[in-house]
Amino acid sequence: MAEPQTSSPERAADELALAIQQQGGSLEPAFHALEAGIRQIRSSGLPLESILPEGERGFGFAAADVRDGESFWRVYRKVVRKKLCARNSKLRRLAETGAQITGGSIVGTVMASLGLPPVAIGIATPIAAIIAALGIDAFCEYTRQSDGAS
Repeated sequence: MAEPQTSSPERAADELALAIQQQGGSLEPAFHALEAGIRQIRSSGLPLESILPEGERGFGFAAADVRDGESFWRVYRKVVRKKLCARNSKLRRLAETGAQITGGSIVGTVMASLGLPPVAIGIATPIAAIIAALGIDAFCEYTRQSDGAS
């Protein structure tokens, strides 16, 4: 019986997580991937604000200022932290089971948790890679400290 094929976003997330780790935790590879995801959303005709989870405010004004993957990440990581770092989030519960977290294994969780439309797979993939490369606890602490959250 043939091995099931890993889907492209899963493979891309795993490769991206490895690149982040090989670069000593630098998120530069993820920023480049986010830029491709932003282009994909914009070329679909959807506004960038369409990837904002329902009930979030303030992001829409900043979306106009998004120039590249890094500037997008500075804005969007707050939303990601709020949705994925909460103690009762699916991602946290998964981590607490001791399951191995890879970029490929959590792309779907990131998509579902953030309520992203299918066209935003190019955004979910680097987010999953960042989380997998840093680890969930380190990711949540990093984004909390970077944003001055308490």
